Amino acid sequence: MEIFNNELFVFDEALALMQLEKKIEAKAAYWAVRFALARGEHDAVSRIKSWYRTAPSIAFSEPIALVWFSLAQIPEADAVTQMSSLGFSEENINRIAEQSVSPVVLFGKKGYLLFASYGDGHKTPIFRQWAYYPISVWNELRERKRKTLRELLTAAWGASDARQALKTSSRYLEI
Repeated sequence: MEIFNNELFVFDEALALMQLEKKIEAKAAYWAVRFALARGEHDAVSRIKSWYRTAPSIAFSEPIALVWFSLAQIPEADAVTQMSSLGFSEENINRIAEQSVSPVVLFGKKGYLLFASYGDGHKTPIFRQWAYYPISVWNELRERKRKTLRELLTAAWGASDARQALKTSSRYLEI
């Protein structure tokens, strides 16, 4: 985005913050990267970069992409309830979580549910991710832009990081 390519952005924080107020996605990306770097989370920076390059609108424009995580085979009850409200039964959620391949896609009436597991279960614990894409967003990213399932999973996670960073940054901007 042109905001981040402007040299003044780096040297004039007041101007940078004023420019960021014009575009919520840029503001969220800025704060998400800032917090991730402060914590030394370079993998988070990669997710945020992927989200911002792939589809910045999926974080704030309706309908948004959603993401859930779990160490257990099935996510917590609130996540299952949310997924159910999007048209995916608990049986379907269980079925995709039991698949030996990853990632897996499940089509529903309102959108697509992606599932991926990471880790080997031995040296690295298994970590599970679910992401929901409304049909219109899916069609744009998967069909028109030809994004891979892994790219879509990463973008949904990055969008979630960005939304959380924007909430957290509000504490610092109210002072």
